[in-house]
Amino acid sequence: MTMAAGMAAGGLIPVVALYSTFFQRAYDQLLHDICLQRLPVVLAVDRAGIVGEDGETHQGIYDLGLLLPLPGLEIYCPPDYAGLRGILDYAVSAKRPVVIRYPRSREWPQALPQSAAKSWQSIRCLRPGCSVTIAALGVMAGPALQAADLLSARGVEADVLLITCAKPLDLETLIASVRRTGHLLFVEESLISGGLGQRTLPALLQALPETHFCLHGVYEQPICQGSREQLLAVWRLNPEAIAEQAWLLLHPQSSINNSADNRSDL
Repeated sequence: MTMAAGMAAGGLIPVVALYSTFFQRAYDQLLHDICLQRLPVVLAVDRAGIVGEDGETHQGIYDLGLLLPLPGLEIYCPPDYAGLRGILDYAVSAKRPVVIRYPRSREWPQALPQSAAKSWQSIRCLRPGCSVTIAALGVMAGPALQAADLLSARGVEADVLLITCAKPLDLETLIASVRRTGHLLFVEESLISGGLGQRTLPALLQALPETHFCLHGVYEQPICQGSREQLLAVWRLNPEAIAEQAWLLLHPQSSINNSADNRSDL
């Protein structure tokens, strides 16, 4: 990474590709050699999130909490291949340090709804609703949309937001949605502690102190071996668990699976 900083200082636009777990060992180089000098280096962080078969030591759940405090750094979490291509095109022309995080995964089988956005930094509304805001970071957008379908069958209409840019965060759009719904479920495939949701809450609650919220992600314990799909289910980041968490946020005493008028498709 220090070599990339030297290349950038010499007028080049280097792209450094490495695993999330290996980035942790280069944290000092990113801070001192790139961020503090505001050099135009693009960091492509592979295996960001739950990696499955790569094993316990390669889980990419720690990098986001390390990246968020760094000065002058933009952080993007594209939800699909098209987003990854577009953000990479943007990053090489941004003239500042940019991180692009993407998982060891295929993109969501169903194409995400297209909606107008001012820039890659803008939050996109994928599905309008008035009952609860589900703010999904990057690839969690697909599961969040399917969760919204499950909730809709129960009469709950979720406002599903896609957060592509973790920093700087489009707080204005997030606040506007939560002001309508009064409830926020923040879904990210990373540690809750020190994650984007936890970092965002103070400003959100200052604007909307009566907000009911839940941060949904990974807790502070090692992730065992398993396929990505298995581990997402274990950590309740699959559509069914996201729907359940949103339901509990709205109905704290009633599980979506145990309510009196429960339907078999849930």
